[in-house]
Formats: sequence, C-alpha cells, structure tokens
Amino acid sequence: MNDQIKRAILGLLPADGSAIGNVRCRGLVSQGLSVEVPKDDYNRARDLLIVEGEIKRGAGRGGSIKRPTLTPTRPVQHPRPVPTYERRLSQYLRDFDELDIPEGPSFATIYAARDLYFFVVLDELTAARKASMADRAKRAADEGGSK
Repeated sequence: MNDQIKRAILGLLPADGSAIGNVRCRGLVSQGLSVEVPKDDYNRARDLLIVEGEIKRGAGRGGSIKRPTLTPTRPVQHPRPVPTYERRLSQYLRDFDELDIPEGPSFATIYAARDLYFFVVLDELTAARKASMADRAKRAADEGGSK
C-alpha cells in the first residue's frame, strides 16, 4: 500500500516545482486509489519520499510538498582551460619518461638529464609564449592605431 501511495503522490505533484498542500494531496490520493488513505499511511509514504529526495517540504498551514527544483544552489564552476604551453610541457615530460635510458647510470645522472631536458623544454616554451604575447600585443596596437 505504501508504494501505491508514493506513486500516487508523485503522480499528483506538478513538474514545475509548485507546491500542493498535504490535506488536498491526501484527498486526491484517496480519490485516485478509490479508498480512504489513513493520515498515518499518507504521512509515512510522504516522509519516505522526502528522505529519498523525490520530494521536498513546502510552506503552508497544513504543510505542503513539491518536487525539488533542478536549479543549482551555487553557480557551476567550469574547469579552467589549460593553456597550450602547459599541455605541451606535460607532453614533453611524458615523452621524457618514455625515453630509453641506458642501463647502469646512477640516479643522479638520470635526474640531471631529466632536469636538463625540463629546462630546455621550458626555455623553448617560454620563448614561444613570449613570441605569441608579442604578436598579440602588436596586433592589438595595429588594430588600435588603424581606428
């Protein structure tokens, strides 16, 4: 019987999130099931739906219920796009991990080679980034001067 009452309650609630009073809802559930639904059974089914997150409590003298709204309470934060130079640096470091390092060198040698590789790549990327920024500044100056 509880499942029937729960389904009937869910079927009566407006999809737009507007509320319906508990007294009215219980009467409509009784009409829909063609049997008088005891207040305790209605309250138990309603409370289960609230606990399951299917419905929310509303305001009103006799209490009311409604469907939860789908609008987020906080604005959605989109992930920060990763700049191209950071993606390229990550790729270079992954490439270094795949390099064939000859057997036998000490860890210090391996780490020194990795650090050297990192700084060479970082220098290359920094130069490319500076050139890109200079190019953008030049285009902005050209556009500003032509107006």
